[in-house]
Amino acid sequence: MAEEENRLVLFTPPYHSDLQPIELIWAITKKLNSAFNNLFSDIIQCCIRKTDSLIKNLSEKIVKIEMLAESSEDSNCSNII
Repeated sequence: MAEEENRLVLFTPPYHSDLQPIELIWAITKKLNSAFNNLFSDIIQCCIRKTDSLIKNLSEKIVKIEMLAESSEDSNCSNII
């Protein structure tokens, strides 16, 4: 599916949760979930905004990595020709 969209798939080592972005988000979510029972709604809203910010930053990093990978592929192709 990714290849159909001309996307480069990067694999990370298995069993290294510190290298898996989704594990970071999941850990944050679990911590927030257990804390929500004792929080007021304004604090919950701040947590949601912070999580949104983290996800946005992660998304921007992924886009930068994809752009670097594409430019690297382009420069490798120009060396071949």
